[in-house]
Amino acid sequence: MKTVYMMIIVLLLAACTAKDNSDAWGNFEAEETVLSARINGNIQQLFVKEGDSIKAGTLIAVIDTTDLALNRSELQSNIRLLELKRKTASEKYQLGKTEEAILQTEQVRFSKLLAQNATTQKQVDDINANLRLKEQSFNLNRTEIQMAETELVIARNKLDTINANIAKCYLRAPKDATVLSTYVNQDEFTMLGKPIIKLADLQNLKAVFYISGRQLSAIKLGQEIKVRIDGAKDLKSYPAKVSYISAKAEFTPKVIQTRDERTKLVYLVEAICNNDGSLKQGMPLEIEF
Repeated sequence: MKTVYMMIIVLLLAACTAKDNSDAWGNFEAEETVLSARINGNIQQLFVKEGDSIKAGTLIAVIDTTDLALNRSELQSNIRLLELKRKTASEKYQLGKTEEAILQTEQVRFSKLLAQNATTQKQVDDINANLRLKEQSFNLNRTEIQMAETELVIARNKLDTINANIAKCYLRAPKDATVLSTYVNQDEFTMLGKPIIKLADLQNLKAVFYISGRQLSAIKLGQEIKVRIDGAKDLKSYPAKVSYISAKAEFTPKVIQTRDERTKLVYLVEAICNNDGSLKQGMPLEIEF
């Protein structure tokens, strides 16, 4: 019996004298991104579900493009007609320039003949009248060309807008991520700004913790630290790198239970930790630095 009491005392003393070498405590957080609709329309296709791991550029959802595609086709036809109109006006203008050059040559020749009394004034007057008519025709052709070019600029700007809106109908993942939540179903109507999906980068979790002012000088950006979590039998350790240290002290967050702890000023610190699949968002952790 005495031996048993001695063993209990030894264990209690060991527990009391065991050193807790953790410098801080916190939780894992993931960088979350909510993707919203950039245009109104029906969700034509939804390609992902909650829990899916997706790569950057993965097509997530498609909003119905039928009306936009019809508008684009009609506008493309109008652009082809305007290009033809401009081409016809330009050809008429060039043809008129050739005819003008011929008339100017005739004007010089008949003016010389008139000086020699070898032709009539009426013939010279007719040539001059034709030149004036040709100049009026040039002005009309130039106006037609300018109008066609202006209409083309407007039509092409509208086409660019339609193409941009069609591109907005295709929602793609901005980075490698895991689907946390979907807020719409296929065939539902969605509106500009309405959330469609929430993503999170679970491969690079942030270890978020708080340190006291006394600890501030012991930690710096880029510093390698140890992050520990509860394992099956013992604590499991992961390397991490400090990525953020708050510049201003703040009161301990309200999630800290005791009133005394909540009144202390602390500094928020974040460290990036690569995930081997064991780390989960919200999981508690210990820090050693």
